[in-house]
Amino acid sequence: MLINQDFSLDRTIFIGGSDIGALLGLSRYRSPIDVWMEKTGKEIKRLDSLPLRFGSFAEEFVAREYSLATGFELIHDQSIYIHPKHSFMSAHIDRFVLVKAPPPQPVFWNAKQPTLFHHRLGERLDPMKCR
Repeated sequence: MLINQDFSLDRTIFIGGSDIGALLGLSRYRSPIDVWMEKTGKEIKRLDSLPLRFGSFAEEFVAREYSLATGFELIHDQSIYIHPKHSFMSAHIDRFVLVKAPPPQPVFWNAKQPTLFHHRLGERLDPMKCR
């Protein structure tokens, strides 16, 4: 997923997966107040930071390496998926995993690059973490 101005505007009108941990008080990076400030326009979100640029730049490389390591083909889709009953909920899927074996099933791939920006002493860095 590319981080750009359009993506930032979408984030103000939807609640997405990145917001849920913060809303539940489970994120060590954002609080429920941070989400409220972002969604109500009370806080201007920085669209350009080294961690954001690195994540955007590295995502394609990490996806290719995952494909090479696992043999799975990944399909990139930049669509916004909106919940059919709860229109305030949305998702940006980083990649879909092409599963060739029947029965067909949706498999999602989300890249999380380990970085020095969020590394804490004693944590193990996993170069290919999928969820």
